[in-house]
Amino acid sequence: MDTYDFKYHIAGDGSVKSHQLTGTIVVHHTSNLIARITMQTKVTSAQPQLGDGGWLTFRTVMTFSDYGVPVSVHVPAGPLQQEKNLQLGS
Repeated sequence: MDTYDFKYHIAGDGSVKSHQLTGTIVVHHTSNLIARITMQTKVTSAQPQLGDGGWLTFRTVMTFSDYGVPVSVHVPAGPLQQEKNLQLGS
């Protein structure tokens, strides 16, 4: 397995202060298929008088398996657009 770390800065707005999304992507080194993605971010309200002034941690772990099992996929209506680019590094 190969592991890649990533970090992405998210600008603050009227609801949350600026923060970072960090994580790892684990890839099978022979097939180049993704095995697991782990992401974590800590956010706090941009307006502590309206929201919780403490940091909230969100952590997501996605594990991929059973490659080769057929799945049904529906193409979304309308044009597709990439929202953001992530910078990957090892």
